[in-house]
This record gives sequence, structure tokens and C-alpha cells, in this order.
Amino acid sequence: MLLQLSAARGPDECALAAARALPRLRAEAAALEVSVEVLAAAAGRKSNER
Repeated sequence: MLLQLSAARGPDECALAAARALPRLRAEAAALEVSVEVLAAAAGRKSNER
């Protein structure tokens, strides 16, 4: 299966959701003994808000 996670040009909330999705996906996959391979990654913009 090929899965693309992207915030595209969405608001900061989209970037936050995308950033939190990969670790969650990896954890759930590991629990099910399913391998995950990241084919490409790109840094997003950073917000000054916490």
C-alpha cells in the first residue's frame, strides 16, 4: 500500500496533524508487525506558536 501524508498549503493545523500522523502510524504498524518505509520527506514551515 502506498500512503501519502501531506499538509499541502493548508493552515498550521494541517501541518501539525500531518506531523503527528507518521509517528502514530509507525506505532500502530509496529504493534501489528507491519513494516513502514518512508520513501521521501520534506521539512515544513514552522510556526512561532506552541
